Amino acid sequence: MDLSSNSLTYLQPDVLPKSLKVLDLSNNFIASPDPDVFRSLSSLDLNMNRFHCDANLKSFLNWVTNTNVTLLTPVKELKCEFPSDFYNVPLLRFSDDITQQ
Repeated sequence: MDLSSNSLTYLQPDVLPKSLKVLDLSNNFIASPDPDVFRSLSSLDLNMNRFHCDANLKSFLNWVTNTNVTLLTPVKELKCEFPSDFYNVPLLRFSDDITQQ
């Protein structure tokens, strides 16, 4: 399913069909994705989203580093957008920082 470039900010866990395997959410405004949304997927693209790097992102960061879902954009290329102190910080670096707290 291609939902790219739709200015999406959030997806509820029950909004997508359980049979969905491939999801393109690139070029949206998803700041703190809920990993429950992605449970049935085999492939996911989250490129160019505006991740808000704070404690609310912790469950997503845990999921993204341990998932079997194929990320079409390597996780090392995903970056924080907000807050400004974390602008352009790679999610993996932020993940290391938050897990040490």
